[in-house]
Amino acid sequence: MKKITLTLAGLLTLICLAAPQICEAQKKLYGLTTLGRGVFTYDLAAGTVDTLPHGPSGAGAGGTFNGSLMQASNGKLYGMSTDGGSGYGVVFEVVIETGTYTTVHAFDNTNGANPTGSLTEGANGKLYGMTNKGGGNNQGVLFEYNITTSAFRKILDFKTSNPGSNGGLPYGDLMKASNGKMYGMTFEGGIPGSRGLIFEFDPANDDYTVKKIFGAAGPSGPWHAKGHLVEAHNGKFYGLSSSGGQYGEGCIFEYDLAGDTVIVKYRWQVTDQGTGARVNGARPQGSLCLGSDSLLYGVTEFGGVANNGVLFTFNPETDEYLVKKSFEGAVTGQYPQGTLMQSSNGKFYGMTNSGGSAQNQYGTVFEYDRVADTLVSLYSFNNTYYLANPTYCRLLEVDVIPSGNGVSDKTTGIIAVYPNPAVSQVTIDLTGVELSSAGALAILFDVQGRKVVEQTITGRITRMPVAGLPKGMYFLKVENRESYVISRLVVE
Repeated sequence: MKKITLTLAGLLTLICLAAPQICEAQKKLYGLTTLGRGVFTYDLAAGTVDTLPHGPSGAGAGGTFNGSLMQASNGKLYGMSTDGGSGYGVVFEVVIETGTYTTVHAFDNTNGANPTGSLTEGANGKLYGMTNKGGGNNQGVLFEYNITTSAFRKILDFKTSNPGSNGGLPYGDLMKASNGKMYGMTFEGGIPGSRGLIFEFDPANDDYTVKKIFGAAGPSGPWHAKGHLVEAHNGKFYGLSSSGGQYGEGCIFEYDLAGDTVIVKYRWQVTDQGTGARVNGARPQGSLCLGSDSLLYGVTEFGGVANNGVLFTFNPETDEYLVKKSFEGAVTGQYPQGTLMQSSNGKFYGMTNSGGSAQNQYGTVFEYDRVADTLVSLYSFNNTYYLANPTYCRLLEVDVIPSGNGVSDKTTGIIAVYPNPAVSQVTIDLTGVELSSAGALAILFDVQGRKVVEQTITGRITRMPVAGLPKGMYFLKVENRESYVISRLVVE
């Protein structure tokens, strides 16, 4: 069957199950570094780093990048810079096929300033995010950006002081939960203590609710969280705080939405008072990553053998915490401040804020293989591409279409697959695609290549049930005429 390129919702991925060696060559990691040109790609097959051919330029673009990229349902990448534009930061768009970077919104302080996190797409196709400063109280805003109309809307101003404190100075992202609502954390506010809080936001009606105030039960709990929450397979939310936790070195905590409780599950601490050593890690700055094995993976900025940070796992079912690796400065990098991501190859990737080869010391791209239990540096940032010191960042895996591999680059239509992740059902939208008289066929495969659902598509809109399937990654194949397209789908 002939392969053609189709634009996919969320990923624009063309994955060839019959020829995995071609697919592996298509995988690239997209990321941001705080200093330099910002947006870069790391080719997993070639082991090379590159920047966008049409990257940010001019006074109205770019700046300092402290967050992460995400891929929206139109296939484009979106991110934010902390400054740039008029000095208050921007929302930018990247077209994967051309590598073109475009500023689509510039913050003006009144409607927000200096974002440090990432954007999240709602079920309505709009993007939601937060800024760290600006707004009516200069303590950040929660906002909406419409990728179809380019309209920006401020939803609320954060406020750290009473009366009416709803949080302030958020650093992280909004998490889209399985109930359709979004959840986030603020670094300050909430009173008493102004140590931050957990909130709930419903994009359907702009309803914002403070759920739990950090520090309300004393200093032993979480406070000053900079990352985002993660929903585990048990339905509970997990997060990291960079401070608090009784010993002041941070903690892992669990938020049970059903019981409305926050429980500290692990506290980092000084393990040798004489030397100040913290062999199990300390002061995480990012978020947890849910692995395909249902464990939570993360990194701390400090601690470990040489106080360069550690990579750890946490089992939400047994509360077991394990240090897997310590970072080694010039060997693997030091002071990771971001979040891990798991690639489709099963390995984890992340970045350190500094360290790397002795000539550079601007940070690394690293790989953790959980099967072999190895941590290796793949690339040390240097002045060649003006990339340096990634902060609060998470890499994004994107499957791109390389030239010269016999795959047509002609776009024949748009297939939208949403929501992704899916909980009970996934919608396949073939609006704008020419269908054969026999319609199309949708097949869902698990990661072992086993067919789990097959459904004939006769109309433009088809809903495929996924309720009851084990949570994890799947491949959705849509066949139409003499062509097919395959996209990754996550079932939660």
